[in-house]
Amino acid sequence: MLSVWSAMGGGCTGQVPLVSAMEFWRPFPWMQIDVICGEGTVYRAPAFQVHEGLQVLQPLSPVLMTTSGQTELVEPGAVHFTSPLEPCSARGVQDYTYRARVMFIGSDVLSRAGAQAVHTGALRAPRHSAMYSASFAELQRPAVPADCVVRFMACLRELLTAGPDRTRAEQVPEGVVRARDYLRSHATEQVSLEALAKEAFLSKYHLLRSFHRALGLTPHEYQMQLRLARARRLLAEGRSISRATYDAGFSDQSHLTRRFIAFYGMTPARYARQVRAPIAGPPHEPMRDDEWSSVSAA
Repeated sequence: MLSVWSAMGGGCTGQVPLVSAMEFWRPFPWMQIDVICGEGTVYRAPAFQVHEGLQVLQPLSPVLMTTSGQTELVEPGAVHFTSPLEPCSARGVQDYTYRARVMFIGSDVLSRAGAQAVHTGALRAPRHSAMYSASFAELQRPAVPADCVVRFMACLRELLTAGPDRTRAEQVPEGVVRARDYLRSHATEQVSLEALAKEAFLSKYHLLRSFHRALGLTPHEYQMQLRLARARRLLAEGRSISRATYDAGFSDQSHLTRRFIAFYGMTPARYARQVRAPIAGPPHEPMRDDEWSSVSAA
């Protein structure tokens, strides 16, 4: 089985390490509103990544976004959406370097905003880009005012209602969908290629070829990205690195650290420090339904 994985490029052996000057922060306590913001420069070509939340990226320089087997140019003045758990790769058009603003928005926030499903693709209307820029700038303040929640949710609802242009993607084969969904449900478990092929009703080699063609990753690579996405979420929720290592399915802390640096360009400890919950406001008190109702009505 190992030789089969290796033949399809499993793991990150031989990859150029990602170097990132991206800085992340939480504008709100995470149990109130699960949003992480980031801004900065990324150098070198990153591999495909997966995030548990919706990724909303606004390029500050031209970016080539690869999702669903298709690559599109996204220029400043547009906003790109990547659906939760969908592999995505971004690189600059010159030297792979690009600058961008990004938000990662949790599933609960999407649900509260009324999002049924978010399609991957770009919004290119100047009005939407200006709206996103204004909301992002407000979330960069040292102390985010309480009424910013209302404006942020209103902005998010309008962006989601407008909906990104559909990415021209090939239909994902049913067998690949079955394998992908199985990996999502068993991200932290040891899943053999034989077992996954049975779930997909495909031969091992057919599954590997079809999976890589559809998602840009082998099943093994995709499962690794699911684990990294879970580790990021756990760290962002304030879990210790040792606990995140165990709960995300990594063999030990050094294994998590190596993978984290390779794909995100920073250590887990640095990321955890950046997204530590804001001091202002109650850090462990989620918004009540009546508070969400007032936000939704605004």
